[in-house]
Amino acid sequence: SRDGFHWHRPVREPFIPAVRDAGPGHPEYGYLRPAGSVVNVVDDKLYFYYMAASGIDKQSRPGVYTGITINLATLRRDGFASMRSGDKEGTLLTRPVTFNGGRLFVNTDCFDGHLKVEVCSEDGTPLPEFTKDLCKPISIDSTKKMVEWRNRPALDNYNDQPLRFKFHLAGGDLYSFWTSDSESGESGGYVAGGGPEFTGGRDE
Repeated sequence: SRDGFHWHRPVREPFIPAVRDAGPGHPEYGYLRPAGSVVNVVDDKLYFYYMAASGIDKQSRPGVYTGITINLATLRRDGFASMRSGDKEGTLLTRPVTFNGGRLFVNTDCFDGHLKVEVCSEDGTPLPEFTKDLCKPISIDSTKKMVEWRNRPALDNYNDQPLRFKFHLAGGDLYSFWTSDSESGESGGYVAGGGPEFTGGRDE
């Protein structure tokens, strides 16, 4: 989810599972549940506070809710899943999307590789000012990197028109992409429980 409101979860395995194989006494053997607002956004990470029970209290008495601790798990922002490429360049062509915003941003880890992006018509034909050859290559590990093309054409000339993005990636991961009106990349999406840099419930 980029907007923090609409979610898609094709993999249904537990996100933070109990450690059953360790047996009673392990800090995360028993009951696990979220604590507080489920997720907070702190810099480039997602913070998940959760409660866990070991199943054994200090007097060695068993119980589902005994031995409770509050724990913190962290994840890269938008780091739930990625499209990954090896050393050989791979491509990803999105379905047609409509957007508002003059700048394209990506969340990518391709420090040892590169990423280039094309903006295409509905039939997949690159727009002349947004071709792969005109895109400045990205080789960085960043959760918020603006994509640039030579002559800096404006995406907002195509607002509300169905277009497709074609990503050319080698040696890295692509986690997410979005458009923004700001050079600092605010998405306008919801940020769940918020975080230190937010004054409200949205990334703006």
